[in-house]
Amino acid sequence: MIAKRAGAPRVWHVGGDDVHLRIPLLLRLRAAGFDVAAAGAGCARLFEAAGIPYFEYGLAPGLSPLADLRARGRLARLLREQRPDIVHAFDTKPGLLVPHAARAAGGVVCTRTIVGLGRLFARDDLAARVGRAVYRGAQKHVAPGCALTVFQNEDDRREFVKHGLLKGRPHALVRGSGVDADALRAAAPGAERVAALRRELGAGVGEGALVLMVARVVASKGVREFMAAAAELRAERAARFVLVGPADGERAASALRRELEASPDVSWLGRRDDVPALLAAADVFALPTYYREGLPRVLLEAAAMRVPIVTTPVPGCREVVQDGVTGLVVPPRDARALAAALRRLLDDAALRNRLTAAADERVRSQFSLERVAAEYAALYRQLLN
Repeated sequence: MIAKRAGAPRVWHVGGDDVHLRIPLLLRLRAAGFDVAAAGAGCARLFEAAGIPYFEYGLAPGLSPLADLRARGRLARLLREQRPDIVHAFDTKPGLLVPHAARAAGGVVCTRTIVGLGRLFARDDLAARVGRAVYRGAQKHVAPGCALTVFQNEDDRREFVKHGLLKGRPHALVRGSGVDADALRAAAPGAERVAALRRELGAGVGEGALVLMVARVVASKGVREFMAAAAELRAERAARFVLVGPADGERAASALRRELEASPDVSWLGRRDDVPALLAAADVFALPTYYREGLPRVLLEAAAMRVPIVTTPVPGCREVVQDGVTGLVVPPRDARALAAALRRLLDDAALRNRLTAAADERVRSQFSLERVAAEYAALYRQLLN
């Protein structure tokens, strides 16, 4: 068992392969007097570099009931051995496994954050309707084991309340995991490296603008709309369209990956660890999603890096981007509207400057890491008291 800081409540964050995104938040919580640790799937070196204890519990991607049961058992054993005061789950699958593991461990307060409702709520076919029914049933089942459910946007909270998914348990709203705008901009590369990166991406001097999208390669993120808008704009001007993000592991995404690999208009870079540098190099950022987002971190990062944004009015995105104020908003699944908005931003420097200044200010005032950490610290202290 890892020694606990004297008098400090021990808080664990449990997630999947992106739990490392909580490292800045965990460091702020440590500064606020909490003893922090994390459990997830991969990325151990990042926690080691940050000096945060980290545990693997064998979470498998996708639907894998037997593997999930084993992961839940391993997590329960870890909780019994390490005795955190609060275990906090992020993402859908950890949010369903952690309440059971905490109950099996005994004496651990469980909370969770709902980080969006995902692709099941982006479609209305029979399979999606069945999937939503299963999802709601699972959420009702685990709700009694959660001392608190945190939402990242009001739409998701209304969905849970409307369908009775909380079973009368407490809930709260905390918008995202926070962004340190100053640290993000300070970590961005200098002008020479940015110029070199633009050359690498085919957007050097005289080669046209760079339009960036960062998302997993799934249809509901708007990947096909991004490809169609790229084809329309590249027919009339020099521009580079770059997509950054991992391939989705589901079989249904394989056709989309093949389309993307064959696209003459979009360069797909796959997963990258230098997203802040890519944002610094970009002229415009696009996220034409119709996925049920929680609160997309990449929109906050783009705003903090003062990159003009085009997105859609789906839950989560509309928390960040106000049309004509902090970015441009287009209807989901509308490639022509996306192309028109991108064209408008590329052609109007004054509009870009006005939108990015307002977006930066909104991120600093509403979504800062300092604000989010303070809100979570207050919630944790209420739970412990």
